[in-house]
Amino acid sequence: MKNIVFVIADMGMGGAQRVVSLLAERLSSLPDYRIGVVIMGEGIHQSFFPLPSSVRITPLNAAQASSGFFAGICANILRIRKLRHALNRLEPDCVVSFQTETNCIALISMMGSGIPVIVSERSDPYLYPNAKIWRLIRRIVYPLASGAVFQTAHAARFFDGLIKDRAVIFNPVNACDAASSEVQAGPYILGVGRLSPEKGFDDLIAAHAIARKAHPELNLVLVGDGPERAALENMALRLGTRESVFFAGARRDLAAYYNPAEVFILPSRYEGLPNALLEAMAQGCAVVSTPMFAAAPEIITHGRDGLIAADGSPEALAREVLKIYENKSLKSELSAQAKISAARFESKKVAGEWIDFINIVFPI
Repeated sequence: MKNIVFVIADMGMGGAQRVVSLLAERLSSLPDYRIGVVIMGEGIHQSFFPLPSSVRITPLNAAQASSGFFAGICANILRIRKLRHALNRLEPDCVVSFQTETNCIALISMMGSGIPVIVSERSDPYLYPNAKIWRLIRRIVYPLASGAVFQTAHAARFFDGLIKDRAVIFNPVNACDAASSEVQAGPYILGVGRLSPEKGFDDLIAAHAIARKAHPELNLVLVGDGPERAALENMALRLGTRESVFFAGARRDLAAYYNPAEVFILPSRYEGLPNALLEAMAQGCAVVSTPMFAAAPEIITHGRDGLIAADGSPEALAREVLKIYENKSLKSELSAQAKISAARFESKKVAGEWIDFINIVFPI
């Protein structure tokens, strides 16, 4: 019996949380695996993704923000102690941790235990974390990891020479059938994600305003919520496009938005691996990405299964939008090939790659 425990900051809406849910479901269905999940924050009632009833869930309620540097040190010492206590009680054979700060805490918690720890880096390590102290701690403790999983080869290269056993595994997505679409927006550009500065939705709103000069019927639908929503609404108002920009909020029925879209745009300034882009491709959208997402060429072959805007500016994004919108043959070709390329992200395939890597790090 292999006892695997996953450690994650929370079980909200995100790529890491989706992976934990997927792996917990797959592994708990196998006869030789026992699965636990330790949540640094609150418990399962906060989970966006389902976890099987057989999975042992341990919330630590230790994710509260700290008010200063020394308070942060004290809070992290408490998190380390709480996590070590929880893991000692769960008696894992292997720990799999997600996200930089949680990875560091898990590695420190397991020092001297002899228990292998696999870390999963979820953001672009060249840009994240912002805090220098966490970058330093990561540099010090990551060599303690028994293995590491990265979402892109771009991220893996950052850790060359630091961790021996490594794997690049994409996020899992599946195409899904959509019920009849409730989207009443006419022909539209689609953006999906958290409305926060790094996602670049201000550039998308500007690009939409440019594209509308050639095609006034072209609308913009933004699915997601976040701290920038009011600022983005005001920006559309200033540009005179507010009536053609639809803010749909956070939604679970994303297929209903992907399927009718003329084009999906990823305007991000930086990303680890954007689920929205993978989902759009799996649904057969024609997709455009900024080159600011450094791993974009690992996901998109420009001109074959999507387009990469030259410099990521609103003008460049608008050019690519119009190239697709004005050429239905190109749109059809990109859409069809995107769906074929997205087979790499299929859930069973991704789960199998994770299980294979766990078995390499900790063979039965």
